[in-house]
Amino acid sequence: MKFINPVYLKFLVFVCLFFGLVLISTEFIHSPVSGFKDGFVLVLQWFTVCTASFFVLIILSVNRYVFAVLFPLLVLVCAVLAYFRFTSNSVFTSLILDAALNNDARTSLELVSLPLLLFVFVCLLFSYYLCKYRFRKVQLNNRTRFVYLLIACSGLFFVLGNYKLNRPIASRIPLNLYYETKKYISEKTEVETERPSLSERVICQEEDSLIVVFVIGESLRAENIGLNGYHRNTTPKLNKQGAISLKNVYSPYSYTYVSVPYIMTRADSLNPERAYSERSFIDIFKACNFETFWLGNQDVAKSYVYFAYEAHHTVFVNRNKSPYTFDLWLDEDLLPEFTNALQTKSDKKLIVLHTIGSHWWYNSHFPEEYTVFTPIAKSRVISSNSPEQMINSYDNTVLYTDNFLSSLIDKLKDKNALLLYLSDHGENLGEKDVWLHASESEQTQNPASFIWFSEEYLRKNPDKKRNALQNKDKKINTSFLFHSILDGANIKSDYFVEEQSVFR
Repeated sequence: MKFINPVYLKFLVFVCLFFGLVLISTEFIHSPVSGFKDGFVLVLQWFTVCTASFFVLIILSVNRYVFAVLFPLLVLVCAVLAYFRFTSNSVFTSLILDAALNNDARTSLELVSLPLLLFVFVCLLFSYYLCKYRFRKVQLNNRTRFVYLLIACSGLFFVLGNYKLNRPIASRIPLNLYYETKKYISEKTEVETERPSLSERVICQEEDSLIVVFVIGESLRAENIGLNGYHRNTTPKLNKQGAISLKNVYSPYSYTYVSVPYIMTRADSLNPERAYSERSFIDIFKACNFETFWLGNQDVAKSYVYFAYEAHHTVFVNRNKSPYTFDLWLDEDLLPEFTNALQTKSDKKLIVLHTIGSHWWYNSHFPEEYTVFTPIAKSRVISSNSPEQMINSYDNTVLYTDNFLSSLIDKLKDKNALLLYLSDHGENLGEKDVWLHASESEQTQNPASFIWFSEEYLRKNPDKKRNALQNKDKKINTSFLFHSILDGANIKSDYFVEEQSVFR
């Protein structure tokens, strides 16, 4: 066929091999695999990302002037990302972009090293020779350029339009540059959207001091909680701390994107739209002169980014982590920020901690000393692990969450404090051959929930624990949280529904 240009195709192969082997491969080096089957799956994912990149590179290269300008720039950015992906397993996220745009020059320069400069230089040198080759050796007429451009756009549209293919592509070099930048802009727009205040007609109880802590859990199901009668004692420390477990909580949703805004607002089964049009309970606490904090250990989605920045102080740890990183990603990294929040001068505080909890890949979310239940999962390909390995790894995350929550409690014992924990949803562990979450089931829609009171808090509010104990086995909707946290702080509001509080 007339539009087939052997020289151009040879050029494209070289360009794509450079991108695939030098840059894209860094996205897969740290992936835990076990055996030939897992390796084959990993190669297929690498090939999928390379295919999408191939179409992008065609679009850039059909015009040699466009290629000469944009390709070195793309290589520069991707080389930096690939270097940090390889050396520290850091992933480019919208939080990283936010940090890069808001850090001063000195902070950014601290990341620069000689190996980084050498790697970037070699990549740019190679891109220079590719640009030179494109100018001197490759000649395309207008018709051929149009045909290649049409093929590339059609191929890219097909690949990105397929959800199963799009998901790994969107989180990896080079397409993550587009998707994470788009996410960043979308989140900024959402944060700046004006939502009506909930602070009107709020009655605040006069308190000398009060600390209310709300921990948003991740993928922790009630069934695997020792306090709920699970055959393994996965919550020994919470048991000793006197925590109360609410074992019959029902979540209408089984994935974070929609469950968190539902929990944070006065949305309920009859009015779910409130999750996306109203402020959260943070706004009401602010009206009662609480200093408010959002401490996050995972990226925020557009659906609930508004609430993170509703707080006076918003802090994220592990900004460089994503579901495609497989090294340790622990909730204990929140503890220094939690300590800092406790040490501020204000006497009344609301602290929201968004944890990574029991999210897949489970082995990332507990340290080696919490590898109590063995054998554990060896591969990120679920089918390559036995059910026993999967459940053992999951239960180790539960045991670690127990330790994390106990660490928070230890810092609150000598204060007038209340702690509430509610997981965003549960998790499937092989029931009906289904794993993880985002599918409706008894297990994914029964999240774990705990309540803890300090001694000083109970002296002032003895009825709260008594009522919570009476309600701990009742079937309740996750919408209880909004009303319960206000009631726990003795805040009255037109938006407060007494019947929805576990403290009544």
